Amino acid sequence: MRGMMIKAHIAIMALFILIGCSDANLPTSFGFSSQQFRPEVAQVFFDANGTVYPDAWNRVIGSKRLDESKSLLAAATPSEREWISQEEIRRIDALKRLFRGKKRIFILVHGFNISEADSSLAFDLVERRIAFNPDDAVVRVHWDGLTGEGVGIASIWFAAVGYSQVVGVKGLRRILELPENQDIYLISHSRGASVVLSALGNPPFAARFRASTEALPFLQKPYLQHAELSARRNRIYAIMLAPAVGFPDFWNAECEPAIGAKTTCTDPPTLPDPGPTAKCPDYRSFTTQLQSIRYTVNRGDSTLKKKAYKLSRSFNATDLGYDAEVGQRLSRCYSFTMKGHAILSPHQHAFTLYAQDPELAEMLTASGVKTHD
Repeated sequence: MRGMMIKAHIAIMALFILIGCSDANLPTSFGFSSQQFRPEVAQVFFDANGTVYPDAWNRVIGSKRLDESKSLLAAATPSEREWISQEEIRRIDALKRLFRGKKRIFILVHGFNISEADSSLAFDLVERRIAFNPDDAVVRVHWDGLTGEGVGIASIWFAAVGYSQVVGVKGLRRILELPENQDIYLISHSRGASVVLSALGNPPFAARFRASTEALPFLQKPYLQHAELSARRNRIYAIMLAPAVGFPDFWNAECEPAIGAKTTCTDPPTLPDPGPTAKCPDYRSFTTQLQSIRYTVNRGDSTLKKKAYKLSRSFNATDLGYDAEVGQRLSRCYSFTMKGHAILSPHQHAFTLYAQDPELAEMLTASGVKTHD
């Protein structure tokens, strides 16, 4: 009887997932080139493969064709792919010009299951907190973290986990290769923390995700193999709001298991061990340009609670932003500052809520950025 009830429960959940609504996160506006504001602002939108959307993507390819293919390059013809490549070069060159003469660069990255419109609203709120200088620049990074409603959210989570890593390695890292001897502030929300971490050090991918991605015929092989971020004397400060990451997001690439196998990587040292740092052979090193990672800890965020520590070994933990002990243990593996900032008025997961928390101003100030009262 109990077995039948369990099977019925699984069948119902499967039905819910099938009828849940999910979709790709597509750009809806044009004019992504830098705006003549103070600070100057640029927007960049990456698809699931880390490819930059050209300004005229919808005119050339169209949202219907793209929605069916779930990838800009998959939807494109060979000649259109060449056009996309040239547009990528143009966009990266425009960012390089934008960064010249700037002292500080602020890069904002949204997370999983959020539309361009909602993430733009949250970006606005974040930017209002910062007392910008005339020689600052801002880059808003949009990516295909997918979107869903109801239980349809569950059906897209695993893909979004991999997409966040690809966008970090193939997208954000290209932007971080442009500045030199500048202060860079990476402000992320939710799974955007994975985009940031993947840009700063090569991540382990889920084995099936790697295999399916490398099998795509329109991608150069090996697509997910990428050189580490160059040492360009920058000073990078990461600020993570509601980081939907856990221990596996800090593993080195060698921790990636084979298909059907389990990783042999271990958890970081327990807290009682002596010394400010400890040996963590399974945990990846990040660029020496990284000065600090500051992140929120919110016991009221039920979205992060759903993927607690016990699921860490399945590459799907989201407990850094929920359980203070996770970050405290991870901090023992690194010499840079890694500090959690507790949300004093706990709330749910929305980016707009975190953007208005006083703890954001606290983390910015601790990173050397003046804020508005």
